[in-house]
Amino acid sequence: MKHLPILAALFFLTLPIWPQDAPTAQDSASATSDSSPAKDESGDTIDLEEEALRAGVRDANGSQIDIIRALEKHLARFPESKRREEIQYVLLKSAIDLGDDTRVAKYGVLFLDTGANDMTVMDRVIPLLLRDPSETMAKRVLAYAKRYETAAQALEENRPEAIGLLASWKQKRDHAFARAFVFQARAEGNLGHLEEALKLARRSYDIDPSAEAARERGRWQAKLGQNGEALASYADAFTIEDARNDAAHRDQDLSRLREIYVAKNGAEAGLGDLILAAHDRTRAAIAAKRAELAVLAPNANATKPAEFVLAALEGKPLSLASLRGKVVVLDFWATWCGPCRMQHPLYEEVKQRFAENADVRFLSVNTDEDRTAVRPFLLENDWAPQVYFEDGLAGMLRISSIPTTLVIGRQGAVFSRMNGFVPDTFVDQLSSRVNEALKEADGAGEASAERGDASGMPDLEAPARAEDSVAARSVP
Repeated sequence: MKHLPILAALFFLTLPIWPQDAPTAQDSASATSDSSPAKDESGDTIDLEEEALRAGVRDANGSQIDIIRALEKHLARFPESKRREEIQYVLLKSAIDLGDDTRVAKYGVLFLDTGANDMTVMDRVIPLLLRDPSETMAKRVLAYAKRYETAAQALEENRPEAIGLLASWKQKRDHAFARAFVFQARAEGNLGHLEEALKLARRSYDIDPSAEAARERGRWQAKLGQNGEALASYADAFTIEDARNDAAHRDQDLSRLREIYVAKNGAEAGLGDLILAAHDRTRAAIAAKRAELAVLAPNANATKPAEFVLAALEGKPLSLASLRGKVVVLDFWATWCGPCRMQHPLYEEVKQRFAENADVRFLSVNTDEDRTAVRPFLLENDWAPQVYFEDGLAGMLRISSIPTTLVIGRQGAVFSRMNGFVPDTFVDQLSSRVNEALKEADGAGEASAERGDASGMPDLEAPARAEDSVAARSVP
């Protein structure tokens, strides 16, 4: 089911579009779902259900609780409503917004039983259903949790190409798999499959060390009589700080921890040491996870061009730090930019002038959001495939329009900036700036020495995008 049309339909229902002489809600109140179609004075058929639905939503006047009452009355009156699934989805979303757990569980089940793999809904509904430990509910939840894993797998298969998006993608993907396995663990445990439940809980924690996974691990270790391991797990859950581990959950963990510890040791002596050890252990696990994500986000803390790593269309990513000591010319362009195409042969001419100079490196830096368009563009226009992606560098350098050409000096600072280009002078102008950068003494050429745009004017405002001009285009 598509959510946007559902919400759009609800908005449509609030519009007073019926004719002035149409029957009012009171006039049609006695109608039932199996009534014969009513007709207006002109003989046209009136859809009584649509009239009643619009009237109910209108009378709710934007109040979610009143919308819920109106829609539930509507479904009671029209049990075979053609809008039943849409209405139930609106009831679900309204219940979620209001924190009405009873209705969230009720309408969540109806929604998920349509086959929807909505992780946001499952995140909210499955924990409520797990309050019921019955075999019937456990089987239902296990089916939902496996669908949650399927949705997580879809994230796995949609790995972004942009380096700057990899860390957030992996964090979201890992979190989704971890939740899927926690849900499966509880369902399997409720079905009496304790070893399988513990295996899934451990798998969840290994992917994403959360309090939720540690708690689930402790639950099944305790059930299996592994009290020493359960104590460590509950201590982990108590010490982990994350969005889902609120004060109520931590109090429950501490209570369970005390209960198992005293039963095992006869007193609370030594419990504090256990908790301190868990604190150190969980901090190490979380630090390791952050380090794992940091590898995928090499530019997250970059503040200088030399600190950036750029993904390549072909080959390995390029660390700009490896070019320190050289003069680097950055050509920021995009497939949609007409002037970029006009500038390209001029830029290539400058490259040829310095082809034998090992101290100069030219980099083609693409700024397209849709990177899948780049390779076909290069093939169509017979451009070289040695292309890198900006991966946040354009933002750090305040590239607000393209084409923009930057010359980076030997010390890694911006030596010159050319926004747009003048066809008659571009080759000589860029060549001159590269030569000046080559002659620059070490330590010179800081950002304060930046040159202006191709016309000698500072980059104060990005011009509007227009394909018939050689001025720089604003980056979308």
